[in-house]
Amino acid sequence: MLVIAAVIIAVSIAVAVQLGQPDAVRAADDAVLETADPAESDIMDEGVINVKAGEEFRITLRGNVTTGFHWFATSYDGLRLVRDWYATDVVDGPPRCGVGGKHTFVFSADEAGTYRIVLDYARQWEGHPIETETYTVTVE
Repeated sequence: MLVIAAVIIAVSIAVAVQLGQPDAVRAADDAVLETADPAESDIMDEGVINVKAGEEFRITLRGNVTTGFHWFATSYDGLRLVRDWYATDVVDGPPRCGVGGKHTFVFSADEAGTYRIVLDYARQWEGHPIETETYTVTVE
């Protein structure tokens, strides 16, 4: 009985989180990068994210928190992490446990320069990531 209650609560939280997230998260097999202006879709050139000072940009990565793994922003010196969230993929039919999703990080670059972002995919209690994404950010 407790297991059923826990599953119902987990699914309810996942649906509430999904419904409360911005529409800017889009499905992708790889990282999705975008600025606050979705019309400007090409901000990455050969591994370097190019933005203007004061501009927010997003990095969205696939993941599955039901496995215990989460994306963590482990390094972003000189940049500001505005917010981050996880959104479960929308599936046909009722919400299901075990469905993957996307973790989105929104950063802001306040001053011109070159910065580095490191994002790790890990179980917090294991102490080491199974995947690391590194981005160079050039701010004009």
